[in-house]
Amino acid sequence: MSNAFLAGYMYKEAASRADLPLRERVEVVVTKGDKILIQKRDGYAEMPGGGIDPGEDHKQTARRETMEEAGAHIRNLKPAGTVESKWYAGIKDTDWGKELWEKYRGSKTYFYTAEVTDKPLKKPTSDEGDGWKGAKFMPAIDALKYLGTLDNSYGMKDYRDMQKAVIGQAIVKGCTT
Repeated sequence: MSNAFLAGYMYKEAASRADLPLRERVEVVVTKGDKILIQKRDGYAEMPGGGIDPGEDHKQTARRETMEEAGAHIRNLKPAGTVESKWYAGIKDTDWGKELWEKYRGSKTYFYTAEVTDKPLKKPTSDEGDGWKGAKFMPAIDALKYLGTLDNSYGMKDYRDMQKAVIGQAIVKGCTT
């Protein structure tokens, strides 16, 4: 194949990807004292979150995703920031990214802070296979350090920076007591 053909193909792919929508999603930094609800999995840091279902507002999504993934009830839910992330081609080679790559050019994540209620954690209610195998609370400072060690490829740098900023915001604003 000639370089001109490859360049033309790459341009068409890029132009068609530009027409795809962003996947709108919510992520919640849930605190309990000086700890953050976070799960380490396959070199990735997960806080409760996911796509906004039709008819849901952001707060409904935050509550649903926190229960589905971590089995936690939350209160004092507050908006904390938004970040748009463009996805790069490598995402389509991951187990979790193949289907998303075909539908979206990236994501728009609405971040929230919240506190866990006094109710005990329950078994996650997810039927999508993303229920946590034991919700974990990690000291906020350790969560920040862990996020700093993770790969920023696939357009993740802005997203990771926002995760760290929202954890810091939760601490400074007094979500942690």
